[in-house]
Amino acid sequence: MIIKIFSYLHPSDIEAASSTCLRFFEASKYYRFMDQRLLSLHKINFTEYEPPISHLLETERYFSNITLYVVRFSDYNHFWCKFGRFVKSLTLKMCIVKKDKFLQILSFLPNLETLTLYDCNELLNRWQEEIFEDMIKPSLPKLKRINFQKITILKPHVFDYLFDMAPKLEYLEISECFTDCTDAVARVKIIDHAIQSLSKKAKKGFKCLNLLGTHIDDIALLKLAEIPDLKLNQLSLTFTGRITNPGMLDLLKVQTNLTTLDLSDSMNLLDYCLMLICSKMPHLKQLKLKRCVMITDIGIREIVHLKNLLVLDITGCERISDKGFLEGVKGQKWCQWKEYLEELYIGSTNGFTEYTLSMVTSMFLYLTKLDVSSSGNCITDYTMQLINKNLLNLRFLNAECCGKISDAGICAEGFIDERCTFSYPYRISRLKGLRILRLSGIYQISDVSLRHFRFLELKELTMARCQLITEVGIEFLSKYCPSLEYIDFTECQNINDYCIELITSYLQRLLCLRVICCNQLTDLSVDSVVANCTRIKTLYIRGCNLITYEALQTLSKVSSLKNIYTNYETVDIN
Repeated sequence: MIIKIFSYLHPSDIEAASSTCLRFFEASKYYRFMDQRLLSLHKINFTEYEPPISHLLETERYFSNITLYVVRFSDYNHFWCKFGRFVKSLTLKMCIVKKDKFLQILSFLPNLETLTLYDCNELLNRWQEEIFEDMIKPSLPKLKRINFQKITILKPHVFDYLFDMAPKLEYLEISECFTDCTDAVARVKIIDHAIQSLSKKAKKGFKCLNLLGTHIDDIALLKLAEIPDLKLNQLSLTFTGRITNPGMLDLLKVQTNLTTLDLSDSMNLLDYCLMLICSKMPHLKQLKLKRCVMITDIGIREIVHLKNLLVLDITGCERISDKGFLEGVKGQKWCQWKEYLEELYIGSTNGFTEYTLSMVTSMFLYLTKLDVSSSGNCITDYTMQLINKNLLNLRFLNAECCGKISDAGICAEGFIDERCTFSYPYRISRLKGLRILRLSGIYQISDVSLRHFRFLELKELTMARCQLITEVGIEFLSKYCPSLEYIDFTECQNINDYCIELITSYLQRLLCLRVICCNQLTDLSVDSVVANCTRIKTLYIRGCNLITYEALQTLSKVSSLKNIYTNYETVDIN
């Protein structure tokens, strides 16, 4: 029964519950919960004779997901010998590792399913082709995902070597790569080579391709469209070519089985393309058009044909207005309503008014994520009241830089609007399932709103530049939002030492605290962090000019603290 209850909880909630009693601790070791945990190591020497690796070798738990950031590897392999068979996901970010060591690590990971290389240019650039290279190739029969992220140069023989290690590859990502590559010929060559290699996997279940942020020309897209038997479920790419060329159109015409399509930052995507997407892809569930600035009402109204749509992102599409958007999501008949829409992102859309958001709150009652950031024309106290009234399933709400919201909209204090048809106002505390709440830049919010923040599941709160917040509101926030892990009070001038004392003493699960340019903070705030924080990993106190260098050195007593951002270039906390 405990395992069943835990299955509804966030991984961090399960970890917190496991420290309360032995029965909960044993239940937290269930394999499905263990597979959700992430071991993240930053800027260490990966050696079995120094912490933290020496400590990890003494634990009974195993690690399914490992992320290593700027890690230097030693020649010893005790860690991989012990835990390698349990690892399903490995991410290397800017790590200092040689080819032989990298292949040696992979040889200990027979159950690896996901491999991510982020900015590992030193490893890939120095990878020399050898005569007997195939003889030492690790066997990774379960590898399904390979992710190349922010790679500058990727040689064809290196790509082939890693590509061939995954006989059951289903997902390939080459995102934000080759942006700094000065050799255009080499960039075109590796893109063409990667597309040609996909033809080998097309008949073996390859389903997902992610090329976001990587420059792909029309010739490459045309070659991708001509691959026989390539039936993708997910496609992500940034289109920068001309729509008059055939590559993009041909690709959209043949990939009719897509359920997820992400064309974010495709500056040249026109309405005709969106019309083609909506007519050729009836199974589409996720459509992301973030910052596709050429899309207008003519194109967006065609999404009425996407009957299975669950996620829609039109952030930054400034040419879309109320009329086109509502025609797309509402249609002419009840059966055309997108009533089961789960995620909607309409930030930075200045063409929307209050009417659009009022219709959203009345139609999409199952929304779990809503982003209206920087959309000052559509979100006001009135529409905020409608959100509090109708969208009770929200888990994520982003209303940053929406200056028309005040305490009246958040907690209904003094709210008066003749358009209201409900008998009494609604407070934000009705959204009991909120996990992420972003209210930065809403300068009219005060302690009155914070008194109604009673979210047991809230994990992230950003209220940067909210100048009316004081210690009175912080006290209510700290007491009634016990699960907070990430807090941002950047440039809140009334945040003082007592506020930090309240935050650190009540919020035992705090992982990240941002108090940049809070000029009232002194060394006493650092003392509160040292005395009360046992899990904090990141601390931003840059611009807090009253905090001395000597006080910052005492942060060495906080063993969990990994990243500190201060006015000083270096702070010795070792």
